[in-house]
Amino acid sequence: MKKFISTLAILVASWHAYAQKSDSVFMGANYANEIYYKLSGGQVKSEPVKNWDLSFSAVGSFDERFFAIRANNSNGVRVYEYPKFGTSDWSSFDTTGWNGWTQQYNTDSSWWFGAFNREPYSHPSYSWGAYTNSGVISGNRLYLIGFTPDAFSPPNTFKKLWIEERKSSSGVRTWKFKYADVDGSNETSVTINDADYPAKNFAYYSLRDGKALDREPANSQNSWDIVFTRYWADLQNPTFPYYQVTGVLTNVNSEVIKATGLPVKDMVKPAITDTRFSNHMNVIGYNWKNSGPGGTTIEDSTAYFIKVDSTVAGTVVNTKIYKLWFTDFGGSANGKTVFNTELVTEVKNTTSIHGVEAKPTLSVYPNPAQEAITITTANIDAKPIAVKIHDISGKLVYSTPINSNTNWGVYTLDVSAFAKGVYVVSLVTDKEALFQRVVKQ
Repeated sequence: MKKFISTLAILVASWHAYAQKSDSVFMGANYANEIYYKLSGGQVKSEPVKNWDLSFSAVGSFDERFFAIRANNSNGVRVYEYPKFGTSDWSSFDTTGWNGWTQQYNTDSSWWFGAFNREPYSHPSYSWGAYTNSGVISGNRLYLIGFTPDAFSPPNTFKKLWIEERKSSSGVRTWKFKYADVDGSNETSVTINDADYPAKNFAYYSLRDGKALDREPANSQNSWDIVFTRYWADLQNPTFPYYQVTGVLTNVNSEVIKATGLPVKDMVKPAITDTRFSNHMNVIGYNWKNSGPGGTTIEDSTAYFIKVDSTVAGTVVNTKIYKLWFTDFGGSANGKTVFNTELVTEVKNTTSIHGVEAKPTLSVYPNPAQEAITITTANIDAKPIAVKIHDISGKLVYSTPINSNTNWGVYTLDVSAFAKGVYVVSLVTDKEALFQRVVKQ
């Protein structure tokens, strides 16, 4: 997956009435802790980098968020896909030639594509499992989990792992998995319920300690925007594809533009509607600093504009843009990062894209569907023109014009004749198009 960084060309200076704030965080010696940080308030929470091994998505309807599983590469976790497809070898798990098996890493651009769901997916296949008609993704792959003593050594201890299922039924979402020593001893079965992690991106689990962890600040109050952490970056190098780094990742409610080319004080704030804002979590990343014989230096004339949407019940009620730039880095001795932030834009009761008081939404239910779907909208400040449905390849499979007033909000469609698979439903208006993915069983 090619890494994308959006760069803003800065041409003229701008004056702002907001105050600049200097701050610093300490990850500790050898970057022992990760720091969750809110741009409007400061440090929110500190958590040990190495207290978890796997994380399981705790949010989402049936889309890429639903089946996301990440591995803690910075805790020495290595994920190898068992070469034989299926789960029949669970009892006779054979590690012969394991160091030649496919090793899988998390992406560093999206929270939702982890080591276990990197492969392209097409219904009913979802990387580690396949969807059934009962609201369940059933695991059909086995994995070898290796644990390394440090970032560069090979694994010296192992577990076998089977992600048994991801279930969504009547609003209840759970994970079931089991793991054991490769000889079958110490087998442990685990069930994780999303409801135990309200408004969290992930539920975390330590295979070595045998316990679940609630680590993240909640997203319900938009309580964190960025996290200073250790992660493995995609170097786009076939020979040496990933490398452990220390850097900054953004939360799911944040978007970023990297700005270069002029002194930071002369950089002009981007518009809220600027299309160069990226939702890739690694735009800030790690390369705002450079290590050399003389120590660590900070990139000159580099700043980051971070757009943060605050939501209530799914509606954006406030959008802020912060400018962030780094001034010092203490390295592994103390993990200290020194930086400045400045609030450059604040718009209340608007969305970052549409410019209306409440965010337009499109909902499709039931999802998954068998016979019919109902399409509903809210906060549409535009004239609906058409409903369209495309299959996962992009082929248009259904289209109907809409001849009604701007209060249109409900549309029911018979999909019983549709082939099983993933579809994208779109509502086209005279101003925009809204999209929602739906699964036809």
